[in-house]
Amino acid sequence: MKSGKVSAATGTITAGETPSVATADANKLAKAGEVAEAIKAAKTKVVAGSGIKVTSSGNGYTVSADLPFTKNADKSISLNEEGVIRNVANGRVAKDSKDAVNGSQLHAVERRLSGNMDKLNHRIDKMGKRADAGTASAIATANLLQSYRPGLSAATAAVGEYRGQSAVAVGYSRLSDNGKYGVKLSLGANTQGNVGAGAGVAYFW
Repeated sequence: MKSGKVSAATGTITAGETPSVATADANKLAKAGEVAEAIKAAKTKVVAGSGIKVTSSGNGYTVSADLPFTKNADKSISLNEEGVIRNVANGRVAKDSKDAVNGSQLHAVERRLSGNMDKLNHRIDKMGKRADAGTASAIATANLLQSYRPGLSAATAAVGEYRGQSAVAVGYSRLSDNGKYGVKLSLGANTQGNVGAGAGVAYFW
């Protein structure tokens, strides 16, 4: 100190540098301007990434998430201890939809599919019964007798049964007096409510 003034030896502090002070310089003073510049150069800068918000206040920083998704403000959607997600709204069901679907939507699909399968099974069963009844009709018609002598007429009836289905058939036949011509008619019905008829003519030589 000379004439009431303080004088001090100064040195330069560079940003990023770890300064050291010699024992002989332990009592030296730094200039205020140089201290401020060193602090400014050494400040910390926080850069926010996508979906992250950073705000500074005084000597501190606040980091918060600001992710772009629809918030579940009323907490209606939940995940229980068993890992089941509950209260999921109905998703849009369409060719281009990427929405999630819930249990009630899957149940509705299952019921429609089950109903369609029941209808299909009923139709297949119905077709099977009709086929069996048709076979019974063929058996009944095949057992109709016909006239075998010239000038003879015959009225006949027969029944048939196949795999639980039944049929009845009636017929008429006649040979001409010279035995060269013959006709035959038949009519039948089965237990499936189907009716069939047939006719034939013949020339003998």
